[in-house]
Amino acid sequence: MRDSLPGVSHEEDTDVLHGSYTVDSLQPGTGYEFHVRCSCETGLTSDWSAIHRIRSTETAPDGELDVWGDCGISQKSSDCVVTWKKLPISQAHGLILGYKVRRSYNNATVLVTVSPAEPKGCVAGEEMQCHFTSPLKDVASVSVSAYNSRGATEPSYLALPIPGKEKNEQTIRLVMNEEKLTVSWDLPSKLSDHLKEYVVQYKQAGSPPGQGFDWIRVKKSSTTGVFDGPYRRYTPYQVSLFTVSNSSKVHHLSSAIGYSLQGTPSRVPSFKVFSIAPTHVTLFWESIPLPQQSGVILYYQIVVETGADRQNVYNVSASPQQDNDTFQLLHLSPGQEYEVRIRAVTAAGPGANETAKFKAKHHETFGYLILAVLGVSLLVVTCVISVLYSACRAPWFSYKVPDARNSHIFRHMKHQINDSLAWICIPVYEPNPKISLLEVLEIQPQPLRSSLEESSDPDEITRLVIGDRGSHVDCQDDPREEAVAEETDHRYGREKYSKMVDSNEERDREAENREDCWSSLEEEQSVSGYEKHFMPTALEVLEV
Repeated sequence: MRDSLPGVSHEEDTDVLHGSYTVDSLQPGTGYEFHVRCSCETGLTSDWSAIHRIRSTETAPDGELDVWGDCGISQKSSDCVVTWKKLPISQAHGLILGYKVRRSYNNATVLVTVSPAEPKGCVAGEEMQCHFTSPLKDVASVSVSAYNSRGATEPSYLALPIPGKEKNEQTIRLVMNEEKLTVSWDLPSKLSDHLKEYVVQYKQAGSPPGQGFDWIRVKKSSTTGVFDGPYRRYTPYQVSLFTVSNSSKVHHLSSAIGYSLQGTPSRVPSFKVFSIAPTHVTLFWESIPLPQQSGVILYYQIVVETGADRQNVYNVSASPQQDNDTFQLLHLSPGQEYEVRIRAVTAAGPGANETAKFKAKHHETFGYLILAVLGVSLLVVTCVISVLYSACRAPWFSYKVPDARNSHIFRHMKHQINDSLAWICIPVYEPNPKISLLEVLEIQPQPLRSSLEESSDPDEITRLVIGDRGSHVDCQDDPREEAVAEETDHRYGREKYSKMVDSNEERDREAENREDCWSSLEEEQSVSGYEKHFMPTALEVLEV
């Protein structure tokens, strides 16, 4: 018996056999069960004794908690919640009573205790996980430690991803079924000396914080990470790859969506047509939310019905980073009606259609718009010209010129006005109107001068100079002349020339008007400064 049971001491007497056994290297705070039986040399054994249970003495837990952040699908640090895995028995050294979560802000520190017994605090999986439900918005640092009746572990700090825009710097490959998820990637050409390890995580889309989430740590020389399932069908899982440096800085490398089994997607939530033109339109639609995709969307298929059983098909690649997409349809016929359908396509096939109808505009719309713009422009130009013309006609823009109506010569030359307009034309709008026109007849110089010297009749001399047009002169004032003169005075703001001559000259003219017209003309040439200054005499004309 002694030889067959090494390590067991015993005493033998006439009635009772006593024995003992020593167990070394017990785990602290661990429960054990013992029972024994006897064995004879002939191979016969006795029944097992009753079970005796003991628990080793507890000690303070050692090691560090595996702490990570569940930031959901968005990967934004403001949406993260702190998550950790329970210590294994070999490190717990007893019954873990709870976890201390310490959050540090810029001006305060908050300590919270999470109990494993709380149903909202921990979830069961292959390994027990716990999480703190409050988001880590505006948190400077977070640490978690486990404690039992003998002590607590050293705080384990959460390494948050470096903030910034997400970029897929490295491609990851997924092989996934309902039982297992395998993630693989390529090592960089040169490993950084600051690289500590890789972290691979997956997150079930649409699951609450801390649930449908797991991660593993992989050595920096490895290129594969494996997760055990089970995984739900038609459910998207976002898989992400991170690097952790020796200084606990986290950098996101890449993300991908995986399915254990894919299905056809649902219809797009919204599909609209805007910016309708005669030959093109712009289509707008909202991307299908990730939990409703049922598979990786390869592209969106757009079908345009053009009538007479004709259709055009366009495949638009899907962008997982965008919530909305647009596409421009070109080469449309003005005024024609169209029907457009859109659907998403996965490896399992296309989903349900979403339909929109529209009618292309006519080209005449642009013609009407151009005519309207031209009409408004012409109206504006007309108004401006009218304002400028009215301003130019104002009294302060007029010039005061002598009024030819008061000249004694033109009082005796009304026949020029009565003649045809071809003889003389005085426009009322001219600032310096032509007062008179002289008709010079070319004749032989010697006979003309001899005739003038021989003739003593002034009427005959005048006829030789100005022609037959001056042979009939009406000495009475013409009413039409007075009307034209008054209108000219009113329009140009001129004062009458009579105001500019001496009053004695006015009395002389009134007396002389009763005389012969041509005699009066010759006499006025000696007393009137106006005619002497402006009008040549008949002899002066002959000198020319």
